[in-house]
Amino acid sequence: MSVGQKLPEPSRKLRPKDAANLLGISTATLYRWSRLRPGFPKPTKLSDRVTVFEQAELEAFVAQAGAVA
Repeated sequence: MSVGQKLPEPSRKLRPKDAANLLGISTATLYRWSRLRPGFPKPTKLSDRVTVFEQAELEAFVAQAGAVA
């Protein structure tokens, strides 16, 4: 990597409440969609008590699926 070259920004990780707010749905619906909707982004467990969704993946799903909720 040459001097002055920027690294790509990593995707922002959202907690379930923030991910649900981004999509305009409840957290229960967020988890239901992650289990039942084909192509919906799956959550990542960072620890026993911390689960996150990738913001870029959620935005890509919305763009592909069209209007949400």
